Amino acid sequence: MHRSTPQLDIERLSTGVWAAIPKPGTGNTSNSGIVDTGRVTVVFDTMQTPRPPGTSDRPHVS
Repeated sequence: MHRSTPQLDIERLSTGVWAAIPKPGTGNTSNSGIVDTGRVTVVFDTMQTPRPPGTSDRPHVS
């Protein structure tokens, strides 16, 4: 099964497993997915964008 939004494509990887794949040029940097066991559905999104080497993942606090 394939579904699409203006920002991403939802691709079925296996039974009950889907990946949200960002469309080029949208500025979307999703790395999320959906797992449906038939009893429980889990939606996950790490909400992270790759950072250049040597940069901190911690927010700056003054």
